[in-house]
Amino acid sequence: MEKPIRIASSIDLAPTLLDACGLQPPEGVRLDGMSLLPLMKGDVGNDTWPDRTLYFQWHRGDAPEMGRAFAARSQQWKLVQAQGAEGTTFEPRLELYDISADPFELHDQAAERTELVEDLRKAYGQWFADVTAGPHAQPPRIVIGKPAENPTALTRQDWRGPRAGWRPVDQGYWDVEVGEAGKYQVSVQVAKVPGATAVHLKVGDIDVEQPIAPDQTEVKFAPVPLPPGPARIEPWIVTGGSTVGVRSAEVARVE
Repeated sequence: MEKPIRIASSIDLAPTLLDACGLQPPEGVRLDGMSLLPLMKGDVGNDTWPDRTLYFQWHRGDAPEMGRAFAARSQQWKLVQAQGAEGTTFEPRLELYDISADPFELHDQAAERTELVEDLRKAYGQWFADVTAGPHAQPPRIVIGKPAENPTALTRQDWRGPRAGWRPVDQGYWDVEVGEAGKYQVSVQVAKVPGATAVHLKVGDIDVEQPIAPDQTEVKFAPVPLPPGPARIEPWIVTGGSTVGVRSAEVARVE
């Protein structure tokens, strides 16, 4: 039997691996994907594999936003709203492509198939409401101080705040979970910023500042005591009349 080609996504990895190992998901865990093992083994055909719609959304920031840079993909059709990937305000534009006949997405059929556009848009809205319901949709905290990863690297990819970004003038912070009480040393990597005079660090109740030389690219702060639980690590460069963020940071439990 010829193995059929069917759409799949990363959500199918866990169900497929569990199926291949003859295991069931943990009790109370609902998996969004499907096991691809029957497809891989050639046990099913095109007429028996169910059609479904997969959803994708670009996201950067503290909370997902409905309608920003998303796609809804069935076996044949793909609804795309690509606006908003820059992280700024946007005007939504829905596009519809017949992937089976137009894999390069050259011919937008949204104007001709308005009912299908609306059906896929509503289905996307239901999916968004489902995956953003409950506390699991909140940004996860980065665990620090555990033996499995000590020190812990903190990059701009994971920082938060209204000024968080990739530009030299951007600034952010990291929400962390202190895994074990102890003394923690924070080291920050900095760019050469004209007029920079110091690097400031706030961690919990700790608020310290350390001078920086013009050619210095790393600053190590003295270890600070931290209790277990949630905390915020917020370093920035002082440049006289303004502040900018650091390149990255490293946190190590030293005692």
